[in-house]
Amino acid sequence: LAAVMQALAGFGCAGALIDILNDPSIKYRGKVVAIRAIANLRCTEALPRMVSLLEGNHIPVVLAAVDAVFRIAGRNAADLLAPLRDHGDRDVREAVCRRLEHA
Repeated sequence: LAAVMQALAGFGCAGALIDILNDPSIKYRGKVVAIRAIANLRCTEALPRMVSLLEGNHIPVVLAAVDAVFRIAGRNAADLLAPLRDHGDRDVREAVCRRLEHA
């Protein structure tokens, strides 16, 4: 998994990473890896896509998107993540609360 992350990071903030998120043939684990690469690179151009993923149904993707939004948006993440404090999944609520404590 670490090798895949490094390879994806080699793309930089190119649209290739965002394309992975939009590709229905890529399974959710692959999407999580792409989201983590985007977060590590702090790809500001991917922020709108990360925010849209916060509304998804697949909890691992949502959790990765929470981290990505926090890492990309920094202090501005509070406004973007605040609505998830009432999310239906406990793990998402806890992740958001942890991030908001540091925003």
